[in-house]
Amino acid sequence: MALSIPPLPARLSGNATFRVARTSETAMTRLTLLSAPVAFVVALLGTATPASAEQFALFVYETPADFAARNDPAKAEAYWGGFAALGEEMRAAGIVRGGGPLGEPALGSTVSVRDGRTISAAVEGGAEALSGWFVIDVADRAEAEAWAAHVPAASTARIEVRPVLDIPMSNMMAR
Repeated sequence: MALSIPPLPARLSGNATFRVARTSETAMTRLTLLSAPVAFVVALLGTATPASAEQFALFVYETPADFAARNDPAKAEAYWGGFAALGEEMRAAGIVRGGGPLGEPALGSTVSVRDGRTISAAVEGGAEALSGWFVIDVADRAEAEAWAAHVPAASTARIEVRPVLDIPMSNMMAR
């Protein structure tokens, strides 16, 4: 079965310019952007929102192999480069409101309260785990899904698309 990815709107073009650098103090691979900020790396706020736009959250789920590619010297440049290019396209289109990558599931915890007692536990690993998110302003769900299909992780895992609710409490939070 062939995968069919809908095209992005014609108004989009360009790729982010980036390089990967090794830091001696941590010996970790780090992405250095040489062009405009990328939505997946930092939250981008303050661009104009069309009056007819709806907000959608794109939740990025990835496999353990995707998480491993982030820090693999042979794969990190391609991994982060795909997200950098997408972030630049979203920024150029003026649709991105925020987003960012998340650490590996092993670095997280879950918190719940039962009978007044706080319980903290490790995040359970699985076939896919939440690895990041975007918030975008687009015309409708179809456009949000078209953008989701272009997230690099869509080819190895999945992207969840949900509308962001506009409720009175949300007016108290930064959007």
